[in-house]
Amino acid sequence: MYGRTLLLASAVIVGTVTAAYADMTGHYVGTGDAEGTNLDLVQTGTSLSGTLSGADVGTLSGKVSGDTATGTLNLPNVAVVDFRLAWTAAGIEFTLVGPGGTQGFHFQAAGAGQNQNGPAATDVVYYVGIDGQPVGPLTLEELEARIVAGDVDADNLVWKTGAADWAAANTYPELEEALTPAPPPGPPPLPPESGNPPPLPPETLDSVSPGESPVAEALRDVVVQFVDANAPEDAPGDAKAGLVACIMTELEVLTPQDMQMLVDTDFQPADADVDRFETQYPEMMDGLDACMDAAEESLRAGGTNRTEVGFNGHTIIVEGGGDQTVESTPDGQRIVVGEHDILVTADRLTIDDESAPLPADYTELMVVVNDDGTFTVTIDGMELQPEP
Repeated sequence: MYGRTLLLASAVIVGTVTAAYADMTGHYVGTGDAEGTNLDLVQTGTSLSGTLSGADVGTLSGKVSGDTATGTLNLPNVAVVDFRLAWTAAGIEFTLVGPGGTQGFHFQAAGAGQNQNGPAATDVVYYVGIDGQPVGPLTLEELEARIVAGDVDADNLVWKTGAADWAAANTYPELEEALTPAPPPGPPPLPPESGNPPPLPPETLDSVSPGESPVAEALRDVVVQFVDANAPEDAPGDAKAGLVACIMTELEVLTPQDMQMLVDTDFQPADADVDRFETQYPEMMDGLDACMDAAEESLRAGGTNRTEVGFNGHTIIVEGGGDQTVESTPDGQRIVVGEHDILVTADRLTIDDESAPLPADYTELMVVVNDDGTFTVTIDGMELQPEP
């Protein structure tokens, strides 16, 4: 409607003045050229305020004199013009006058035989300011729905039929319930006191156990590398796998941070971390010692037997053959390897019935029992053949 009246930029509003004093408060519905536009007026004494909604949007304020009122109409983004209106029981005659002429509009009182574009005149209607524009007319239920949807909050300005002026939504008692946030959902009910826990939720049943976490998998790879590097070269695979499993079982008590530290250090933590583990995880440390003790024999089974003993400042090493036992004699050290007898004295090496002299100043003597029953003897890396 008012978009067609931009020519009235400096409007002079003219109306009919009557002697009777009227209360213009009410809801009016546009007809003719004003069809689709609603007019809501609130009169307090001689002060008049109102809103236009629907096809055209605006706010007005003015003074009442008898059955007429004059004031200013603000059409956002269009113009600010003066107005004069004349009231009758049937409705409002609204006239705009500008340099280019005049244009009149009729608003019929809601409920007087007119199809209404809003609540009935006998109902309380609401307008709410959203993004600087009045939105309405709205019933209380419609306004509450906008609050629940998040379009309106406690700070939005609201005007309702009979109100003297706009006020924040939280000043209207009837809106308090809609503006109060719903409480968060409470905790689930406690399980029955049967002594048994309730079933685990499905996501817990399918969750990854600590031993299968990414950091634990990385730690397992590091432990495997550590065992491979420190076990005998031909140690049985199942023995090494058993040692890895034993170590990983003990390490399950570690925090993810400590597991990551062992990964970063290739399972060779600093002395300070070892000391901390002794204090923080004493049972784990005892368990790791037990793992190593239990694995020592199985790692050698099927692999290369090895005995290393000290004698007179020398190191005596015997590798290969069957089971090995060490016996100290008055003259030296005897190592029994299966059916073979090896005797080391201060100056001689005797293997079964063969012997050879030993130098006085050697450091390491190594005797290797070969798979064919022969022997290879080295002194400080130099091979020595026993004499008959």
